[in-house]
Parts: sequence; structure tokens; C-alpha cells
Amino acid sequence: MTTMNRFSLILFLAACGPSGSSTTTGSASPSTMAPSAAATASPAVEGEAAPEAEEVPAPREAAAPTSPDLGPWAELLTTYVAEGGFRYAALHADNAAKAKLAAAVQAIGSAEGISDWPRDERLAFLINAYNILTVHAVIERWPIEGVMEVEGFFDGIEHSVAGESITLNTLENERIRAVFGEPRIHFAVNCASTSCPPLRNEPFSADNLEASLEEQARAFVRSTTSVRGRRATLSKLFEWFADDFAAGGGVREFVASRLDEDDAAAIRNERTRLQYSDYD
Repeated sequence: MTTMNRFSLILFLAACGPSGSSTTTGSASPSTMAPSAAATASPAVEGEAAPEAEEVPAPREAAAPTSPDLGPWAELLTTYVAEGGFRYAALHADNAAKAKLAAAVQAIGSAEGISDWPRDERLAFLINAYNILTVHAVIERWPIEGVMEVEGFFDGIEHSVAGESITLNTLENERIRAVFGEPRIHFAVNCASTSCPPLRNEPFSADNLEASLEEQARAFVRSTTSVRGRRATLSKLFEWFADDFAAGGGVREFVASRLDEDDAAAIRNERTRLQYSDYD
């Protein structure tokens, strides 16, 4: 065979070689130049399981926002709430106690995401905020004879509540009363005055809110209501905020439902005249 004929034969065999045979030339075929992905993967050793794909952990759900720690405030209430009042002078004289009060104020101001909290948790937080900030405002200006001596005590001085600068009046009227429609808050917030409902010796919380509000309301009604014949004297709060009690049957029903049977009947009787005591 001539060289030319042998070369032609080689080309022919390379193009049409029999199935299952390997080429004998040094030229690389297209399949060896660009191997498939399957060909490049490391083969599993016989008898061993193929490696499992690495598990990707599921994303964590964000923790629900919760109210701040008011442990310092709880300690102050336990120590300084007195029968029918609050020991402002004693707190003012104790630097450690004032530091706890400052910590409570800071916790109120730095709270975040309160709009996402459950209803009772938000309301408890805002009631505590009002009481903490009121006590703090008094201590910062101590000694004073009364809060009305301080210009703008309720409607001028601003405080930080969950990052918002607001007055005590705004906190009570726009953030609490207007939002929650809960008349019993009038017996939970304390305005550092003799005629105000007394502070509880524990903070409000979502867990104790309902029981605490009712206990405060019942105690206040019974301690400030006087029934004599066809005349009954109530706290001035019921005159100032009469509209807040309308949804529950009005002032008469709210008061009567928290009194003994005889006094309750007298209050419910429209012939009984209601009058209101002066506010101290």
C-alpha cells in the first residue's frame, strides 16, 4: 500500500471506526476535549453511599418585640409606695434609688416596635410609662409642694416614650385614651396628686392588666363615693371624663357596678343627684 493510500485509509477508519473500538491516533476527539459534567464528577467507591447534599438551615424567624425590662421600677414601687401615697422625699435622698428610676426612664425611651406588640402589652407599657415619667419629673424638681406649681408639668415638659418626644397630656389623651377606649385607665395612671388614684406596688403587665385595672377601679370607686339619701358624691374624674364611660352604660352604671347593693341601687336611680368632689 502506498503512503498516500495508507493515509487515506487511516482517515477513513478514524471517521468510521467500529463501535466500541478506540482510536489509535494521537488526535483528541471532541468528546475528550470537552468532557461532560457527569464525566468530571468523582465516582462513588463501590459499596459506599454517595455523599449527601449539605443541608441549608432554615432562616430564623425574627423574635417578636417585647416590652422592656422594668425590674428597677418594680423595686421602686415595692420600696416607696406607701398607704395612699408615694415617698418622694425618701426616694430623692437615695442615690441608688434615683439610679434605678433613671434606668426605668431610659427603658421607656428606648423601647422599640411597640406598634407590633399585643394590645395588653402596649397598654400596660404606656400606663407604666406615664407613672414612671410622672415620678421622675417630680424627683427632678424636688422639693415641690404640688405639680401645678411647675409650669407646663403636664402639657409643656416633653419626655421620651419609645423614641417619641411627648408631654404627659399627649401620652394620656392621644396615646392611651384615644387608642384603647379603656375607661379604667383613669384609676391606673397617677398624676402625683392627692385626689389621683394611688400607685400600685407592682408594674402593670400583659398578664396582670385586666385584674389590676378592675382592682384599681373598684378600690377607687369605693374610696371616693359617698351616698346619702338622694345625693351621691363622686370623684371629679367622673365629671371631667364622663364621655369615656358612655360605652359601658355611663357613669352611673360604672360606679354602681362596683358598690354594695344598697348604694348601687341609689346610684342607678335617676332621682339620685350626682355631685362631684373638689380635686386636690
